[in-house]
Parts: sequence; structure tokens; C-alpha cells
Amino acid sequence: MGRNKQPARRTGTREPKYGRYLIFTNGEKTEVNYFNGLRKSLPIEVQDNIQISIYTCKLDNFENEIQRVKSKYQYSKTYIVLDKDRESQYTLKNIKSIAKRNDCTIIFSAPCIEYWFLKHFNTTVTFIDSDSLPASQQCIKELGKYLKNYNKVDINIYNILNSIGNETTAINLAEKEYKGLKSKNLYEIKNATNMFAIIKDIKNIP
Repeated sequence: MGRNKQPARRTGTREPKYGRYLIFTNGEKTEVNYFNGLRKSLPIEVQDNIQISIYTCKLDNFENEIQRVKSKYQYSKTYIVLDKDRESQYTLKNIKSIAKRNDCTIIFSAPCIEYWFLKHFNTTVTFIDSDSLPASQQCIKELGKYLKNYNKVDINIYNILNSIGNETTAINLAEKEYKGLKSKNLYEIKNATNMFAIIKDIKNIP
């Protein structure tokens, strides 16, 4: 794992060698457990020299929280991690402005983070909301074919995905699907995720 970028130092503050990464999410346990698992998967030398901070809050309070936390340290990169199924079209319209004002990268999954999980199994199944079952629930149901006892609050979700599935496959497939969608409004995106971007940043994958 090559590492050559280091954040600027603040006077009197010792910066982690591999940087500080700040994650804000509108999710709950699933996202927190996943990113904690990601951190623990890094080589020990990297774990000891990197900071990954995760905050959960409602979208309408994101900007205040981002500014409050970022006032304390200089971060290598700040992310807003969102699931489409949790937000209205109105809030999704505004999030790009919030991200731009606060120098954040948006990590977006449609319909939900489980779509990213499915990519670990090289799946290309798509989901459309129906009267009987929302797209997010369809996605979770499909994931159950690969993770028989899937639990949204499983603290080992990162390890489970990478012991049964394949992260490199997920990155390559999701990146291919997301290509060309950057200019679209978030509420227009369906069956796509750019979770690969945050994984590549933290793991320093080209």
C-alpha cells in the first residue's frame, strides 16, 4: 500500500502520518460498523497513523456539524455518506451545495448501502420501487441470497463481505456503473453507488 500524501500540519498539533478522514452519514449502525471494519482491516502500521472519524446526524443538521468538527482539526478529506432511500428529493437537491461550501465529497448509494454490498458478489441486479416493496427492501432481500443471516447492525459486516465476497470486484463493478453519473442530480440516480471512491482514498488505491 503506497502512501505519499500528508496533510498540512497545524502549529502545536501532531497530524497522523496518513491523514485524518472525516465521515458524516445519515445512516445508523450499518455505516458506522462498516467504516470501523474498514479501518481495522488496514495494516497495523497504517491503523496507528491514520484517523477515521465517523459522525451520524440528520441531513438538515449536516452543515452545522461539519463546520463544528472541522474547526478543531485540518482533515485530509471530508465525506458526506448518503443513502437515497433515507432522504427526500428536496434534501437531495440541497446536499451538493452544502458539500461544495464545506469542501466535502459526496458518497452516494441508490437505493441504499446494501447496493454497494451486493457489488462484492459481482451482481448487476437492478431495483425499482413498487407498491408492494420499496427498492431498498428489494435490495436487502437480494443481499440475503449471499449473506444468509444479514443483519444491518452486524459489527463484523466489513469482514464478512470481504471473506465471502471480493472488494476489488465491488470497486471495479461499482466504478463502471457510476461512470457518467457525476453530473446528474442525486435524486435522479438509480442503482448506482460511488462507495468505491472512499475505499480507494483511504486504502490509497490508484
